[in-house]
Amino acid sequence: MVRQQGQTIGKYFLSLLLSLLFWPILVLVANIREKRPGLWEVRVFAGRDAAGKPVQVSKSVRGSKKDAQRLAAQLTLRPARGAGRRTVSALLDDYVKHRTPTWSLQTRTTYRGR
Repeated sequence: MVRQQGQTIGKYFLSLLLSLLFWPILVLVANIREKRPGLWEVRVFAGRDAAGKPVQVSKSVRGSKKDAQRLAAQLTLRPARGAGRRTVSALLDDYVKHRTPTWSLQTRTTYRGR
């Protein structure tokens, strides 16, 4: 199968866009620990503050581990702070700035022209 250059770049940018849009969903993982019998602590990554430091939400729940897992699922499904406040253009600009040092000169020149 012969692929045209435009199709390959289009698929690449589509996968990049999807990964940037769903990044907050993909990285959310809850930590569950039993503080004492019947009392569980659930911690979830909630985004980053203005300084770029990670922010976590911590909640306690009384009951079984299943109750803690249910709470973790609810907290994980909440959108991260500031998740919808950036434009696609800003996300792509940040991506290009972050990845540029690893690209060849030809790739840099091609992407700079877009």
